[in-house]
Order: sequence, then C-alpha cells, then structure tokens
Amino acid sequence: MIGCRGLSILASLLILAMGLFALVLGAVLEGTALAGVDQLVLQGFQSLRTPWADHLMLYLTRLADPAVSYALILGVLLFLIVRRHPRTALHWLAAAAFCLLAAPLLKIGLQISRPETLAQPYESYAFPSGHVLKAVVLFGFLSVIAARTTPPRWRWVPYSVAGLLTAAVALSRLYLGVHWLSDVLGSITLGLAWISALGIAYHRHTDIESHWRG
Repeated sequence: MIGCRGLSILASLLILAMGLFALVLGAVLEGTALAGVDQLVLQGFQSLRTPWADHLMLYLTRLADPAVSYALILGVLLFLIVRRHPRTALHWLAAAAFCLLAAPLLKIGLQISRPETLAQPYESYAFPSGHVLKAVVLFGFLSVIAARTTPPRWRWVPYSVAGLLTAAVALSRLYLGVHWLSDVLGSITLGLAWISALGIAYHRHTDIESHWRG
C-alpha cells in the first residue's frame, strides 16, 4: 500500500496537471494566448535543423510510433499475465487504452491544424500530440510499476528513464515541426493527470508485483 506521502504527491500532481491542462486547452481554444510562443518555438527549431540532427530526431520520434507502442503494450501485458498479476494488467490496459483513444478523439473534436512548414501535410490534426501522450502514459506508468518494488534509494532510476524517453519524443516532435509547443504541453499535462489518477488507484488496489528486474 502506498504511503501517505506518496499518495499526497500523486494527488498533488493530479490536481496540478489537470489545472495546467485546462489552462493549455483554454489558451489553444482562445487562439491567441499561445500562438506567438508556438510560432517562436517552431521557427527556432526549424532554424536549427541539419541533416544529421534530422536522422537522429526521426529515430527518437519512433520511440512512440504505433509499432513500438503496441509491442510495448503487449509485451508488458503478457509479462504481467504470466507472473499472475491480473489487477496490474488491468491498470496497464487502462493506461494503454487512454493514450490510444484520448488523442484521436481530442484531435477530431478540436480540429487544430498542424504547422504549415510540413513538406507532406499530415492527415490528422495537431492537438494533442499522440506520440507525446503515448510516451508520457506508457513510459510513465511503466516506471510506476517498476518503482514500486525498487528499493527507495533507487526509485529515481525508472522515473528518470521514463522522463528522458518522454523528453526525447517531445523534443523530436517539436524539432521535426509536426507539432506546436501547445500540442506537446497539452499531451504532457493530460498524460501526467491520467497516470497520477491511475497510480493512486493502482497502489490502493493491487498487490506488490514481482521484482522489477524480471
């Protein structure tokens, strides 16, 4: 069972993330509050582009491509089923379902256009970034699972790895010019809100899993 301190941290993160997502969403719908910052960030990254960096960022963005995401979801799910952790498997499915469904539904509902710098325009809309949302939720909740049975002094390791992977994906989406900064911020805050809520439920209603090294 999660301690009071951990529970309060997750609850605070949930409230903070929900508040920030509401602010970002409001600014996006209003259409002017973040427009200047979005353009400035987009132009800044486009001015830094080089062939070598383009190749690197393409590899980083593939960390959250559909093929990689589906493989991660199925791999972790099979591991949890084999190790007989059905409740953890259900929470993992809830994390996966959210990040796979929330982004497309919000894109269709909001219909925010992507940057016009794209040589080959995307068929989907911009807000929120599906790649970043998948990275936040999948890597983030996987780190919650791994950290639960990690010694307290080493729990920063899975969280740090998840943070670095998410940052790499977010940076790649901005660098490649396929998303606005507001798209990325919306995905990060929405993803953090969901894994915070899911983390609270997970720690309160599941048994401790096998050691994370498995």
